[in-house]
Parts: sequence; structure tokens; C-alpha cells
Amino acid sequence: MYDIQSLSDDQFEALTDRVLNMYEVLTQEALPQSDSECYERLYRLSNDDDYELGIAIRNLSEDDDYDPDIGTEDEIIVASVFMQAKDGSLKNDVKVVDIIFNIDPHSDSPVSAFWFPEEL
Repeated sequence: MYDIQSLSDDQFEALTDRVLNMYEVLTQEALPQSDSECYERLYRLSNDDDYELGIAIRNLSEDDDYDPDIGTEDEIIVASVFMQAKDGSLKNDVKVVDIIFNIDPHSDSPVSAFWFPEEL
């Protein structure tokens, strides 16, 4: 298991930037072609002034379904991207996607994305 807690602030910021880059590519290139309903829902949430983007990074759990080509359990990280309700909003947070990827930034392993995973 990768020790996320041992990352320095700079390393964590680089990992967060990497997640944001993956998220942008997935939302702009993959999602519109693979699932237009999810894309439309994400578009509405992204343009709602009551929400802001949030990210949580964690290790793989036994409940996660992933492609073994991504790597071993020790090499895999899960980033959850949320639309978080801003302070004062009565809206609920929405988990938009779980991105499962290899922690090595130089790896050419695939990336898995599960859109709106709490609704599956």
C-alpha cells in the first residue's frame, strides 16, 4: 500500500495537479464520447454556482473494482472528485468520479474512471 501520508506538501500538490489533469482529459475527451448523459449532468453541476470542485485521494480498497493492468495494489491510488456544496448552500455534495491510476507518473498503465460511483 502506498503511503499517501508520507508525501511532502510539494509532492501532494504535484499529485493533486496530476489528478486535475487526468480529470480534465477524461471530462473533455473520453466522457462526451462514452456517456453523453453523464457528460450533460457533469456540465450542469460544473456550471452551478452553488458547487466547487473537491478532490480526495486514498489507497485502493478491497471494494474497488479495477483493471489489473493498472498495476499492483501497492502501486494504485484512487482519486475521488466531488462537486462540493459551497457554504450556505442547501445542496448535497456529489461524487462525480473515482479515478483509479498508477502512482508512478511515468507509468504507461491505463486509467479507470467510474462516473457517479455512488449511484451504481
